[in-house]
Amino acid sequence: MYDVERREQEAKNVAEDIDVLNKSMNEVKSNLKVVMNEVAALASSMENLNIQASRSAGRATTMRTPLNEAYKAPTVDPNQLNEPFASDDNVRGSRKTVVKKLFRGLEVACKKVPNIENNDTAQSQKGQTELIILLKLGTLCPNVVTFYGLSKVDNNDVMVFNWTSYGNLKEMYTKYEIKWPLKLKFARDICNGLVFVHQCNILHHDVRCENILITDSHEAKLSNFELSRTVQGLSAEVKNLLDIVRWLAPEKMRVTKGGAEQRYNHQCEMFSFGMLLWELCHQRIPYKDMNSVTAIQEHVMSKKRETLKIALCPLEIPNELAKIIKKAWQDEPSARPSDLEVQLKLKELYERFQETSPQIRPKDPHCDIEIPYVELTESEIEMPCDLTDYSIPPIQTLMPFEDGIKEHKAKNYKVSWECFVGHADLGNNVAKYWKGYYLLTGLNGQKNPEAALRLFKEAADNGVADAQLRYAFALIENKSKNVAEIMKYMMMAADYENSTALFNLGDIYWNGKLGIPIDKEKAESYTRLAALKNQPKAIALLEQINAEKMKKT
Repeated sequence: MYDVERREQEAKNVAEDIDVLNKSMNEVKSNLKVVMNEVAALASSMENLNIQASRSAGRATTMRTPLNEAYKAPTVDPNQLNEPFASDDNVRGSRKTVVKKLFRGLEVACKKVPNIENNDTAQSQKGQTELIILLKLGTLCPNVVTFYGLSKVDNNDVMVFNWTSYGNLKEMYTKYEIKWPLKLKFARDICNGLVFVHQCNILHHDVRCENILITDSHEAKLSNFELSRTVQGLSAEVKNLLDIVRWLAPEKMRVTKGGAEQRYNHQCEMFSFGMLLWELCHQRIPYKDMNSVTAIQEHVMSKKRETLKIALCPLEIPNELAKIIKKAWQDEPSARPSDLEVQLKLKELYERFQETSPQIRPKDPHCDIEIPYVELTESEIEMPCDLTDYSIPPIQTLMPFEDGIKEHKAKNYKVSWECFVGHADLGNNVAKYWKGYYLLTGLNGQKNPEAALRLFKEAADNGVADAQLRYAFALIENKSKNVAEIMKYMMMAADYENSTALFNLGDIYWNGKLGIPIDKEKAESYTRLAALKNQPKAIALLEQINAEKMKKT
């Protein structure tokens, strides 16, 4: 009986895996599959070269292989690498190893590397094959860094990659407060990249935010494949274990009874992806206060993990991401989800929230541009006064949008109005919000509340949190009976962690406003989030909530 049940369960599991695989692979065009197979063959060949190079122990052992003779890394003529416009950001890295250049009109990053030989030795062919694999991966998958070839800058050997405006994801989350919809997009992009390289028979081996590059269009790209190995290959030797142990799977920390090390596999990579998600969600490295490899190992091997604070968040995106993280960092490798399962889940989540455009803002409060409070009319609902979330797309044909903001602050309303109208006509959704703001308040010399409302809704539907909140309040002001619509846009603004939206949701659920049933648990959650952002009315309401709880005890 047991054998029958086990076989049935195994058959069911296989069927589910096949179904998941089919759904994922349907998104990959057939011609890509051919090249993916080619990459997998190169990866397998590279592993043989790696073994041969190790056996030669540094000797220049010649090893010709028909497969690799046809593949050599491309080169970029140094004369085609031109100087970019002057900027403080033209040189990056603690050792200034990355330099920005212009290649055929595109911004590229030139990263200094040790000399890569081009000869018939196993070591040379291995290096060349790694570069070809990287070239093909970046060409086929938008979520892998684009590699153009080898070149020289100031007599230094360099690898030429596409330039990413925000640097790596760790640098980005250190400088900016990243909103939940954008975190979700990054999670989806990273997972897509990992699934793609896995289907090419390659494991990354070093999955963390520092190895994810972010473009100006908020695309996340896998980078730093120096530690990558094929699925069957040996794990690379890591020189600084503290750099990666925070993301390392517990089975890689343990030694088997025979003294052998656990081979790195897909389950190990999934654990690291879960830790990367935690890092992204909380915007700090895991176990930040632990500076000892031993301390981190003991903590993880005893089945302890980081504190998952986002699991208590009432917002849907962090709540769903917390569920994925919990599954990914299970101590038992077989209990972790497959990369295909996680890919489909993130895809479903992203499709539900893609109507909201992702945004970031500087962490330094002095960098925020203050948008003045606009009094509509008296209402039971607290009106928005901290509308500071917006993104600034670069437009070259008009006055830069940020200069329009400066003109507004200087009360040069005619100049700022023309700037906002021009950018709004070109599709800038934040400019549409500002155009609506001027039409509502009459700062441009004319009022048109109906047009303002239309612009607020259009900007709100495209992810401008200020517009989402303003539109919700405009509906209330117009005595709309469409409570579902009001709550929808209030929730959208709350998803961007707007403190006024969070407070008002807490107030609505606490007092049962707008005919919404009282839900004190939700009220406390939203109010606490708003209070953490120093929203004054939220702080007062939280004191009231705490006082009532004390009375009951």
